[in-house]
Amino acid sequence: MTKSVEPIYVAEYSAVIPSKYTTSCSPMPLLQTEQLGRCYTYVSPLTGDVFKGGDSGSPDMIPMPDGLVMVSGRTTTGARPQMQLDMDYLTELLGLDTNSYQLNWYDFDSYEELNP
Repeated sequence: MTKSVEPIYVAEYSAVIPSKYTTSCSPMPLLQTEQLGRCYTYVSPLTGDVFKGGDSGSPDMIPMPDGLVMVSGRTTTGARPQMQLDMDYLTELLGLDTNSYQLNWYDFDSYEELNP
C-alpha cells in the first residue's frame, strides 16, 4: 500500500479570525505548534511560552470537526490567494503540473453557526 500525505486545510486568517471563529458559548483555541513538539493555545491550561527562536514558519491552526485548518505561520503570512498564484508560477517555471500543488481551502460556509 502506498502512503500519501493529505494536504492540510488552509484559510485566510483575516477572513476567519475573529469574524467567523468566535463564539460566546465555548473557547475556540488557536493551536500554536513549536519546534520541540509542543502545542499551545490561548485556552487555559494549554498555555505557555508560545514563541521561541527557531519557531519561524511553525503553523498556527484551528481545529474544526473534519480537520485542522492552518490560518497563519509563526512570523510568516498564512495562505492567501496570492500564495496560490505564486505557487502556480513557480511550478510552471519548473515544468511541474500546477494541479499537483493546489492549496486545500477550507469551506467555512457550511458552518452557519460560525458566520456572523
